[in-house]
Amino acid sequence: MPRRIHGSGKTTVGTLLARQLAWRFVDLDDRIEESAGLRISEFFERHGEAAFRALEAEQLRAVLGRVAETKESVVLALGGGTYAQPGAPEFLRAQGIPVIWLDASIDSLLARCMTMSGRPSSAMKRASAPCMRSVFPPIALPTTGWTVRRILRSL
Repeated sequence: MPRRIHGSGKTTVGTLLARQLAWRFVDLDDRIEESAGLRISEFFERHGEAAFRALEAEQLRAVLGRVAETKESVVLALGGGTYAQPGAPEFLRAQGIPVIWLDASIDSLLARCMTMSGRPSSAMKRASAPCMRSVFPPIALPTTGWTVRRILRSL
């Protein structure tokens, strides 16, 4: 199973931030599931990580292409492992996309994911955070113990 970070609040914070800014919210995981016609966990089981990463990269390019074409303001929630993929930080940087990492402790992520279904818990590895930090540090916003309201005020 790939290294993915779940439970950091990407969808919750992204949705509320987009509403606050009067921008459109796009969740890359939702786009992937719509395109594949499968939940991400099912896609992994049937097709493997390499096929998933190819579809993820395709959907990321499609979303950013549409944003560039329409000049629409969008808050985009990347999948938990998207940013750690080879070339992703450079691609986002080249597009002029600011990236905000919702940085939560492993314990906090695990606690949040205990209440979520369809989340591959084996994907939570202690190596995730150091890996993300080593790629190209985006704006890091600590979220452990923070409320969604506090996170939004910080953005």
